[in-house]
Amino acid sequence: MKGVWSDDTKRPRGSRHANARLTEEQVARVRELVRRGRSCRSVAGRLGVNKSTIQRAVRFESWRHVTSEE
Repeated sequence: MKGVWSDDTKRPRGSRHANARLTEEQVARVRELVRRGRSCRSVAGRLGVNKSTIQRAVRFESWRHVTSEE
């Protein structure tokens, strides 16, 4: 199986995906904020997304291609 879709193309990742709620820059910032002690709930409220969206990004269950630049 070469590609994911039947026409052998790759799925769009990150902010290029039609259902994306965050950008790569936001995800990097979210991870930094949570690492420094902000709660996922407060960050989610500020960005207008669900808490689980933030939790999945922080645990690298989503947005795995975004790496921190420390």
